[in-house]
Amino acid sequence: MIEDILMFSRIESGRIQYMMDDFEASTIISELSEEWRDLIPANIEFKSLIFRKNAIVHNDKVRMKYIINQFMSNAVKFCKSGRILLYCQYHLNDDMIEYSVIDSGIGMTPDKQKAAFNLFWKDDEFTPGLGLGLSVAQQLADGMGIRITVDSKPGHGSKFSVIAKARLE
Repeated sequence: MIEDILMFSRIESGRIQYMMDDFEASTIISELSEEWRDLIPANIEFKSLIFRKNAIVHNDKVRMKYIINQFMSNAVKFCKSGRILLYCQYHLNDDMIEYSVIDSGIGMTPDKQKAAFNLFWKDDEFTPGLGLGLSVAQQLADGMGIRITVDSKPGHGSKFSVIAKARLE
């Protein structure tokens, strides 16, 4: 929560700097998988998959990881049982990498999918958090020239993705 507030403050004040560099796309999945493995409740099945190694992304790895971490945090928050899948795949025809978090949680209506990226938006007053995470993620994505997508259906879970340019080596 404190990290979200600090990140929001940096973005709003224009003091955020992006450190663009090449990195192997699958490293984010490996790192986040290791970090989240012991934090996910035992009643939730967690898997991570890398569909293609050797994909290189030129972007800010730390900020991209922050965005995907937000997706993981929400997946755990809104998935009381079931499954969470963290993965990346390379889209050969588009030269893009897609990082996704899919959960079998509560899901969202189309209206809530749009509202979820608004600053301080929360589904209800009982939902933990400040409502900053996805708004900050969207602002970071905009600053890095990447795209966030969401696909969700009430009662059937959600899929949050971040899509960035990539190349194979």
